[in-house]
Order: sequence, then structure tokens, then C-alpha cells
Amino acid sequence: AISCCPLREQHLETLKARILLMQKEERKRQRHEAIWKEWKKLLRSLVVYVKFRIPLRKTRSIDTIKSFMEVSARPYMLRRTVKNFVKSVLMVQRALRDQAHIFRTLQKHILQPYVWATETQLLCDAFRMRRAEAAARIEAYMEDMKLKEWERDLKLMWV
Repeated sequence: AISCCPLREQHLETLKARILLMQKEERKRQRHEAIWKEWKKLLRSLVVYVKFRIPLRKTRSIDTIKSFMEVSARPYMLRRTVKNFVKSVLMVQRALRDQAHIFRTLQKHILQPYVWATETQLLCDAFRMRRAEAAARIEAYMEDMKLKEWERDLKLMWV
């Protein structure tokens, strides 16, 4: 009976060690499972949080864009108004230059020959020159000045 006890004690020690090992592995598995469950719970919470944050980010982005537009709207309106004003000033300046060109052309090529013709007629009358000779000189001068061509060109400028 004495020889059987050490075996039995050794067997019991082995069983005890085996049970302790199994308990340790079970605790480790339970701890691992608890950690895994906590991770799943946190991941679910994180997914929900992210899904709720997306519209908030969009709203924040929209608010940023709106505030930028509100801040920049007045300067934009001012720039646009100045640009339109400059365009209208340039149009008026171009119209005035064209009008001045037409007036100079009218004065130089149409009015001046008529004034010369009138002065010549008056001088011829004052010096008692024959009207036919004066009319011939005036007619020759008018042809030299190309009066009819300038009148036609000036009418085209008005259109």
C-alpha cells in the first residue's frame, strides 16, 4: 500500500496541475472573449459616431462656404460694379472719340470748303468780279476738295 501512494499522489499532482492549467486557459479564453466583446462594442459605437459625424461635417463645410460667400459677396458686388462702370466709361470715351473724329472730318472736309466758297463769293462780289468766273473757281475748288466723296463717307460714319 505504501508503493501505491506515491503514484497516487503523483497522479493527483498531475491532475491538479492539469486542472490548474485548464482553469488558467479558461480564464485566458474568457478574458480574451471579454476583450473581443468590448472591442466589438467600441467598434459599433465608433461606426455609429462616424455615421453621425458625416452629416455634421457636411453641415460644418456648408456653413464655412456660406460664411465665405457672405463675407466675399459685398467686395464681389463692388468689383462687379466697378468693372461695369469702367466698361460704360470706356464706351462713352469711345463714343466721344468717334464723335470728335466725325466733327473734325465734318469741319475740315465739308464746312471749311463751304466757308471758303462763301468767303470767295463775298470777295468776288466786293471786287466786282464776274459771277461766272467766281462760280467756276468755286466749282473747281469743290472738286479738288472731293466734297461729294467726303459727304458720302461722313454719312457712312453716322450709321
